Amino acid sequence: MDIANVGADAATWEKVVRKFGGGQMPPANLPRPDEATREGFVSWLEGELDKAWTAHPNPGRTETFHRLNRAEYHNAVRDILALDLDVAQLLPGDSASYGFDNMAGALKVSESLMERYLSAARKISRAAVGDEPPGVAAETYHVSPALLQDDRVEGLPFGTRGGTLITHLFPRDAEYSFRFELANTTGGAELDFMIDGEKVKTFTIKTGARAVDADGNELNEGYEVRLPVKAGPHDIAAAFVKSPTLLAEANRRPFSNPTVSRPAAAVLRGVIVTGPYDSKGAGETPSRRRIFVCKPANAAAETGCAQLVQWVASERLEV
Repeated sequence: MDIANVGADAATWEKVVRKFGGGQMPPANLPRPDEATREGFVSWLEGELDKAWTAHPNPGRTETFHRLNRAEYHNAVRDILALDLDVAQLLPGDSASYGFDNMAGALKVSESLMERYLSAARKISRAAVGDEPPGVAAETYHVSPALLQDDRVEGLPFGTRGGTLITHLFPRDAEYSFRFELANTTGGAELDFMIDGEKVKTFTIKTGARAVDADGNELNEGYEVRLPVKAGPHDIAAAFVKSPTLLAEANRRPFSNPTVSRPAAAVLRGVIVTGPYDSKGAGETPSRRRIFVCKPANAAAETGCAQLVQWVASERLEV
């Protein structure tokens, strides 16, 4: 071994660092250097190995192209464009290798997958810029039938029960329709509708017979309202006003008995958001503030603005 040329056999000198640095060499009952000498030699040897690596880096075999998986793509869109979208609806699932879905060798790019990425890019760019949508569209948010709606849902106000809390991206300043699908409404209830924590409307569900179809299946009862909403992401919440819970007394302690307090409690099955109607423009959204960092006052300033926008975008991509 040539100690004057550590880089010539770096793998062996790496073993020397581990053995000598861990006190395993020299062997027992043989002369040993003092602690200061040992630490000094290990530090010098590590420095020589680092110099050899810097001069001749060898990362090993790497893929020539590493595309983003769905999670990485979602994070990139969120960080660059301030859009928190569900890309799982836009892109297919990623292939996995040894339990990991971010392995470059497993993330192939087929022609059909490229078409899906182009389609996703069109939808995401239109949502970010606030381009005029092709028409009115409806998006449904389902509430699982297995979800118990006897207690308060996390994020909703105290004094409520059940319901749901969703974040919806409104593409433009316009009017939107909100429809709430309910079931088991025979006992009556009150449903609060809120946007960004502010109460918009309270629906009063009257007590009555259960609505069924010709086959005897229960029909969802819908309550709908239409109102103007500013463009951008907004929190949509719907929850039932909680009535006082009756208690079943026992010898040890009382406990809530939902079968006694609400034998026929209404439940929320879904929220349908439809729009935009009567669009008033793209509006001011977090995405537009990220993209349009400069607004030219006249034609002469357009080139400078475009260059500034391009520079800001490149800086964000590098970060």
